[in-house]
Amino acid sequence: MVPGEGLPLQIMQCQKLVVGRKVYMLTHSFILGLDLATANFFTAELPDGARSRKLSRAQQSGLYLIDATGFQLRVWHGEGMGQWVLEDTISVREACGHIDVPRWEPDDRRLPVCVVAAGDNAEFVFFKLTATGIVCCMQLGNMIAEKVDGTMRSNCSNFILPITMVWPPIFPILDVANQEH
Repeated sequence: MVPGEGLPLQIMQCQKLVVGRKVYMLTHSFILGLDLATANFFTAELPDGARSRKLSRAQQSGLYLIDATGFQLRVWHGEGMGQWVLEDTISVREACGHIDVPRWEPDDRRLPVCVVAAGDNAEFVFFKLTATGIVCCMQLGNMIAEKVDGTMRSNCSNFILPITMVWPPIFPILDVANQEH
């Protein structure tokens, strides 16, 4: 594919992430960014070999890129301009060692592991084992995967939308004295 070919369709289907005053759009071959302060577009290179990937907002600055290569999950950190630092490499087979996985290798030429979604600050990641359709969630801090679903055979990336919230929730205090009965 020629760079930029089919770009409007890629932008419609790609993951989008807002970090500070920038919008990042993860296309098939690069990140397209928009600086909202200056209304300028920019592009950022992806790490070599990153094929199945998702972006995650970093708490301090920049963003994370989580990608799957073979049976490895790689966690990258960058400032969003194409300079990536590999922070961690995780073996999916080891993380899923306690899960009964009947088959690891897909029959066709698809990737064996597909990154489906990632939480803020790269705290957790959802991924699918392509051969069986098993979807797992892993907290990257302890690197232990838990089975979430075992029947998703199709592209499930449109069905998992992770959110984070404060727990327990904090509700405002009601001013009972000023309420009319």
